[in-house]
Amino acid sequence: MENDFNGDGVRDLASADPEAAAAGVSAAGTVTVLYGATGAVQVIHQDTAGVPDANEAGERFGLSLTSYDANSDGCSDLLVGAPYEDIGTQVDAGAVCLLYGSPAGLLTGATAAISYDQSSSAVPGEAEAGDWFGYSLAASKTPANVPFLLVGAPGEDLGTTADAGTVDLLHAGTWAGFDQGSAGYPDTDTSDSVVTTYEANDRFGYAVAATPYHIAVGAPGETALGSAFTGEVAVYSTTLTTATTPIPTLLRAATQDGPLSGAAEANDLFAASLSMAAYHPSGAMLLPRSLIAVGIPGEDLTVDGVDHDSAGRVMVLQANESGTVVEFGEYSQSVANVDDDIASGDHFGQQVLVVNRTPNGYATSDTMLLMVGVPGKDAPGKADTGYVHSFSLLGAAGDADRILRPGTAGLPGAEAAQDFRGLSFAASADHLYLATPYAENQAVHRVPWANVLSSGTSAVTTYQAGSTSIPAGASFGAAVS
Repeated sequence: MENDFNGDGVRDLASADPEAAAAGVSAAGTVTVLYGATGAVQVIHQDTAGVPDANEAGERFGLSLTSYDANSDGCSDLLVGAPYEDIGTQVDAGAVCLLYGSPAGLLTGATAAISYDQSSSAVPGEAEAGDWFGYSLAASKTPANVPFLLVGAPGEDLGTTADAGTVDLLHAGTWAGFDQGSAGYPDTDTSDSVVTTYEANDRFGYAVAATPYHIAVGAPGETALGSAFTGEVAVYSTTLTTATTPIPTLLRAATQDGPLSGAAEANDLFAASLSMAAYHPSGAMLLPRSLIAVGIPGEDLTVDGVDHDSAGRVMVLQANESGTVVEFGEYSQSVANVDDDIASGDHFGQQVLVVNRTPNGYATSDTMLLMVGVPGKDAPGKADTGYVHSFSLLGAAGDADRILRPGTAGLPGAEAAQDFRGLSFAASADHLYLATPYAENQAVHRVPWANVLSSGTSAVTTYQAGSTSIPAGASFGAAVS
């Protein structure tokens, strides 16, 4: 089971507050772990016993989170990103911390926590100011059950090219780095508009995602056809190359001008958010396929002759066992029968989540799902309240979509200006976890899927910052795993 830090068969929850003061240190960041079976609460920061390093102002421990069983002992391990960690004199070089699980929970077993940064001997590159190592994280295990980890460093300079970005892979105990200048990159399809070299401000590694079969990396700053920050996505197989330093095998790198639909326009921010899950269509063999959601929160859309700047859009790709990557679907508020009206500044797709509730079985309309954050959506008289839009990935986009906001699906509270709902969420087979890190009452809500999919009325569990067991926060739930 994923996110089971004590191996008891019950899902646990990690909720980060990267802007929280930790032991009196401003914006050092904390992570609160809530154990599902016992209800126990564990608050972790860099001054916690067993955690390497120490709290420093502004390092934002917990800005990114992911979990996987790194040592294959049956207990999930938690990886915490601190991309604004200073390494020596290198400001905001970044670091990540691997906290091992055990039957008694995190930081209680025989395996000591490890801190990785680019000054570590095994990690590629070197720690430099503004690298943001750990800004994005993803992890999975290969079909051969080998755990692997991806760490994005979108501020990495490549030679004299500033902020080109890179991704580091930890696989079978060995680190390797890859970027847009690695062997086999970029796409050799000269019929499309993909730029053939890395450039300043590409920010490769700003978003990463993984399944056992595939890896996706976003470069939302990519310039295409002379337009800056149009964005690009690169999709890889988890099969490693045979090079001296094995890296994932590139399948396709693409922008909206080719081979994908749409047009690459300035400030689209294509691939600013990514999520993916294994996909097994009903009636087919359990083949190694993945669905990849690509958020395009800066996309301008025109509906009935009216322009809507930064309305946003999501594209879903399918990566196949043959190595092809094809367009699977499009999701936006302009698609037929999709609920709600489109508006400028909605930023539909600022955050995305692909959910496969039965990853080892065949997909159905209730198990293969897409969650889309719309943090810029206004409510009447209230700017930027935001919400989460739920879709089934099987069938037309408007067939079974639902809007999740207070008063729906059992969610408590009321909408308020600048709640920015839709920036943070996670899922399990049984529940959707919706966070409100910037609402007045910061919380994570555990919502049964029946409430989301069929208007069920089961109780929603709310974990609220400042409650009896959870400390008051500054951005509680900014990342959840």
